[in-house]
Amino acid sequence: MAELTQHFQYLIKKNGTPTNAIGLDADFFETFDGRLPGALLDFLQKYGLGEWFGGLIKFVDPRDFYPTLALWFGADSTFSHRDCHVIAISAFGDLFVWSERYHAVKINAADSRIDASALMDSTRIAEPDVDVYLIFSSSDPIESFDAFDGEDKPLFKRCVTQFGLLELDEIYGF
Repeated sequence: MAELTQHFQYLIKKNGTPTNAIGLDADFFETFDGRLPGALLDFLQKYGLGEWFGGLIKFVDPRDFYPTLALWFGADSTFSHRDCHVIAISAFGDLFVWSERYHAVKINAADSRIDASALMDSTRIAEPDVDVYLIFSSSDPIESFDAFDGEDKPLFKRCVTQFGLLELDEIYGF
């Protein structure tokens, strides 16, 4: 296993290690070698799939989400479930996707929106290890990963209070 990049070392220092983590088998790393950024693979090998910010964001096995991406993308010529991989999901179902062509992509399920900076500016695609770090490097995780009500107030803490903590395979729905 390679040493974590300085970017992921910074994320661990800032956010701590993922909680409720489960390890991944060697097949996972063989499958995604060259398809996901090396820095992310090193991170997942060291820490496994787990949660940050009390479950606001969860690292997931991309193989579990190919049917979901196939539904989202259909026969789209820009995106395909064959070269896009869900790497994390928010507590409200936002999918954080790694595209082998466009790097960081976010699918906002509640708003039926796909955001991909590289489609607006092709110079936006940088080094994969840096782009994957940028997905998780927000200075304000609530702003980046939480959902907001009609009065623009964050929902996560209220949902945890009312409905309890989520299991690894659950999200809050609308």
